[in-house]
Amino acid sequence: MLFFRIFGGNIIASEGDEWKRHRKVAAPPFSERNNRLVWDETVKIANVFFENVWGPQKKRLFLTMSFGH
Repeated sequence: MLFFRIFGGNIIASEGDEWKRHRKVAAPPFSERNNRLVWDETVKIANVFFENVWGPQKKRLFLTMSFGH
């Protein structure tokens, strides 16, 4: 992990209290709410892509997977 120290203090190369500080700052964007938002938008974008690329074909694939429980 010493290699990552060239970028300064960070969550990958830290331990103990320093790691806890980095983790506290980095954690909010990875909440369940944000993960669901990213997943739902990814599914929408993938479906639009499939419609535009393979739309004329007889068989279509639509993502309907749900995130979480």
